[in-house]
Amino acid sequence: MDINSALQTSKALLDEEKQKQTAFLRYVVLLFSTLFGILISLQTKIPIVNPSRVFLGLAEISLALGILTGIIALYSEVFYAEEARQRFADEAQTAVREHRDIGAIFGKKRAFFVVCEKSCYISFTLAVLMLTAYSLMSVFG
Repeated sequence: MDINSALQTSKALLDEEKQKQTAFLRYVVLLFSTLFGILISLQTKIPIVNPSRVFLGLAEISLALGILTGIIALYSEVFYAEEARQRFADEAQTAVREHRDIGAIFGKKRAFFVVCEKSCYISFTLAVLMLTAYSLMSVFG
């Protein structure tokens, strides 16, 4: 296998991984957005001082934070694509001026987007735990 075919194979694998990750994050955000809407619509007349109500409120806050950071993480895919397009255009112009082949374009993930993605997953996990606690407190409390 020569270097060009290895690079093509590597690029294909990275593209496939990115597509799967983006699709997964879209479905997670959609699922928890639906859950958030259901929780908001099912508000009952439980007093605010009730401990189970605190868990419900924390779950709603955690879901809202997870949805927000998930949307930002999804936007990062658009941001990275635009950045790659710009880098490619710059590299192509430089290659034409210098009479050489176009070189490889590499990018790196921004720390802000990585933190948003991890925060999304953590927030959704906390929301599930808070909803479990709310359910247990409602049944046994």
